[in-house]
Amino acid sequence: MRDQLLRFDINLFSLIILVTMLVITKVKRDVYSYSSTLLHWIISVTIAALIVEPISWIFDGSTAYGMKFVNYTSNLLLIVVAPVLIGLWGSYLDYHIYGDKKRLRKLHFYQVPTYLTLVLLVVNAFYPLVFHVTDVNRYIVGDFFWIRYIFIYSVYVYLMYLLFKSRKHLNSYTIFGIAAFFLLPLIGSIMQLIYVEFFFTWTMLAFCVVVVYIFLETTSGNTDYLTALYSRNALENYVKSLYERDRDFCAMMIDLDRFKEVNDKFGHRSGDEVLIAFGKVLEKMTPKGSFVSRYGGDEFFIVFASSQGELINKYALDIREEMKKDTVISAYPFVSFSYGFVKAHKSVSFDEFFNIADRNMYDDKEKKKLA
Repeated sequence: MRDQLLRFDINLFSLIILVTMLVITKVKRDVYSYSSTLLHWIISVTIAALIVEPISWIFDGSTAYGMKFVNYTSNLLLIVVAPVLIGLWGSYLDYHIYGDKKRLRKLHFYQVPTYLTLVLLVVNAFYPLVFHVTDVNRYIVGDFFWIRYIFIYSVYVYLMYLLFKSRKHLNSYTIFGIAAFFLLPLIGSIMQLIYVEFFFTWTMLAFCVVVVYIFLETTSGNTDYLTALYSRNALENYVKSLYERDRDFCAMMIDLDRFKEVNDKFGHRSGDEVLIAFGKVLEKMTPKGSFVSRYGGDEFFIVFASSQGELINKYALDIREEMKKDTVISAYPFVSFSYGFVKAHKSVSFDEFFNIADRNMYDDKEKKKLA
């Protein structure tokens, strides 16, 4: 028994991590989040799988009283847990893409593979298509065990389609988080095929929970939650550090013109898509090493090296041209932007630096109204 348990030490390690993570996220959560609720369900079901998997192996072949029932039941539960978990992952990722609980209800929270698996297991009780346990308590794979993988991987394929379809409307953090869901379990299953005596699939799913949590559930104070650009807090700290080091630099404050019309006419979801797309345009069109941040609402702030200030009008022109090419922003041709330029020097204090940028940006906006 001791040797059997040692084979699953990685399960135990993963179990400890997930239980700790579940407790911490429940204790620290002070704002309701539907996505975090789904993640808690994912963690709970993964914990169940990490417990059931060793049981399905440890008691295989044991002739003690009741062990055949334990062997059969544990393997049955492990087969059911897989589509339940993939359905929860599908719901979680779908919600991050669409943010719509009603949509999830219509999709039965991606549990159709679970329904089909349950039907398959009912049939299996009479005709062992998926698996059976022999009289000497040995687990035997059925000839049609692969059918359940079709149910599971159909969800994978559909989610890959959703990710590809929505890729331009998602920030990089969301894309990385969803990509982790696809890659990590796949790596785990390949490793388990190579090293049969090790059990990587469920433990890799546990690791997947941690990685996805980092990318999709935690919001760094240095990162804007929507655009994944630097936050205002990070911007102010960065500018302050430049002042402290007596560095020469300049900046450009940008405010999107007529952005409110997007929210009012097309909804806030469309407005968010425009902000995300505009953030990507700024990252693409400003020089390497520029500090690009979301200042707040539809305002953005870019810090350049001092020598780049002479090209500020060129940057503005490049950004406008790229906006026309972007498929999201070009759907709202009335959206443009105003900007204000400011250069740091000894006579301009830290607070005045931002005030000057703000004032110059509004001057640009007023000139457009008068034109």
